[in-house]
Amino acid sequence: MNAAQAHLALNHLPVFATFFALISISIGLIFRSHGIKNLGFVFLILAGATAIPVVSTGEDAEEIVEKMLHEVRLHDMIHEHEEKGEGARTFALFLGLLAVVALWANVKKRSFAHLLTILVMLGSLGSTGYMLIAAKSGGEIRHPEIRDGFDLPIESHGHSEYDLD
Repeated sequence: MNAAQAHLALNHLPVFATFFALISISIGLIFRSHGIKNLGFVFLILAGATAIPVVSTGEDAEEIVEKMLHEVRLHDMIHEHEEKGEGARTFALFLGLLAVVALWANVKKRSFAHLLTILVMLGSLGSTGYMLIAAKSGGEIRHPEIRDGFDLPIESHGHSEYDLD
């Protein structure tokens, strides 16, 4: 498995873990369930831990993709994705560490556990958004159909290159 394959295999983990954390912590707060909140904290710890290899494999994947595709615009898109990915990783790492403290406070029933849980939930909302932005910019590298302003090519000889027939 090369770095590009590893990056594609791993990059969904922190995105979905952050989203599942947001859902779990929100449900835990609504139903006052410490177990469901704790599950959300574990998801955030997982998101932070998996964000590290995602960015690491992304560095090597960049070289593979740039050698494979010789578009000038591609380099700028990869750089933009790299910047967003590094920001998302930093956010996920910080939130993962905060989730460790929140998990500890929740298990030990500390007085500040509820406030910390709300902060972590709000952070997971922001992190989910950041992750989705980074993921979209990565998808745009190889999928022009998801880029802003994409238009189907004009038909030639009765068929477009995007016809499914």
